[in-house]
Amino acid sequence: MLRARALRGEEPASSDTGRARQPAGAGDEAAERIRQLEERVRELEASKKKLTTKCDILRKAAKYFAGETHW
Repeated sequence: MLRARALRGEEPASSDTGRARQPAGAGDEAAERIRQLEERVRELEASKKKLTTKCDILRKAAKYFAGETHW
């Protein structure tokens, strides 16, 4: 495969990453995308915590009222 690239005049891929090189500025875009995804993860974790708390409150309320009715 390296020989085929050499014949086509292409530069061999770097052995440390195994990926093709990214154009200049792609690192900035990738860093921004990572920042956005990290922010979204924080939002989702906060939402999950809030929903878990609400669920626990409702579960405790249902248990309390089920014990109070004595049907």
